[in-house]
Amino acid sequence: YAPVDESLRSQAMLERARLDALIDAGEPLERPQVLLLDDVPVYGRDLGAKTRSRRDRGYFILCAAELLWATPDPDPYEDPFGAQPPPTQKLRLLRAMPKSNTPAWRLVFDELGYAPDFIVADAGTGIAAAIAAHFDPNSTRFIPSLWHLTRSVERALADTAGAFTASPTGSGRELIAPLAEHTRKLSRHSGVLDSPDTWNAWWDDLLGILTARRLPTNKIVNQRRDYEEPMAAVLADLTALPDIPVSTGGLETLIAKHVTPLLAMRRTSFANIERTNLLLDLAVARHHGAFDDLGDIVKLLRGDTTAHAGWTVPLRRIADPKPRKGTYSSLRDTTLLDSLAKQRGLT
Repeated sequence: YAPVDESLRSQAMLERARLDALIDAGEPLERPQVLLLDDVPVYGRDLGAKTRSRRDRGYFILCAAELLWATPDPDPYEDPFGAQPPPTQKLRLLRAMPKSNTPAWRLVFDELGYAPDFIVADAGTGIAAAIAAHFDPNSTRFIPSLWHLTRSVERALADTAGAFTASPTGSGRELIAPLAEHTRKLSRHSGVLDSPDTWNAWWDDLLGILTARRLPTNKIVNQRRDYEEPMAAVLADLTALPDIPVSTGGLETLIAKHVTPLLAMRRTSFANIERTNLLLDLAVARHHGAFDDLGDIVKLLRGDTTAHAGWTVPLRRIADPKPRKGTYSSLRDTTLLDSLAKQRGLT
């Protein structure tokens, strides 16, 4: 993982320096640095109930991906018209943390080591608070994820009688037609994000649909408070930079492919924060091609055994202290977040 991390870090710093020079010269940013963020909750089991899961007995995987712009000089033989392919998204950092709160995310930002031009994330979680605490809002702009907004509206109405109907496929339930059609407008090309007026009108219409059916609006009003103003603040940027994503849907795909399989069948057994994060480092390294050449992997393994006089690293060299009574899991110790954030001057 170390060579992958060093390469990605160097690229980010060089690109940051190039973009800062453009900003200082008053030039427009055509290929800004964009970071996409989300978390994966791993629920723990309540010791007093065999069937109930709780976040406070689990942990979180904090996920960061970077937007990778296509080469500015396409091959004229492959693309005679010079059209640029769309940017892609690549995993940059995965960190297991006891909580997904402001100190945890600030530790992630501190490890990344640079301030991107834009961050796309869920506006209704601790991520937004961490972004506001860590970055200068004049330099790093926050884009609320429309993918999360759609899910947030569905969750807000989950217990509202009359907001859902049976799915025609028999696979469960879905929002009633007027609400479903309205949430489908949450996209880049629907016109909803054309101006502050169209964005404001989308929220007014959503509340109007609920009011017309005598459904409660209080939870949607709370969602509006989280999402409307932050998105309105970046609408001009989104118009000027049409390739910047307005959703973390691409990151969700990366999580499903590279993170979720690691957690299958054994996620609740992870206990040591350092070992878990070393595993996540390997997932990032794999995503960036570190395991494509098995010959190189053999050389690394042989070099490792040589460095340890023919032996590998002891399996439990990295271990949590064993209390005299009960158990201890560093992956669930929230005091570690506060103490480490304090050491790094992040609180």
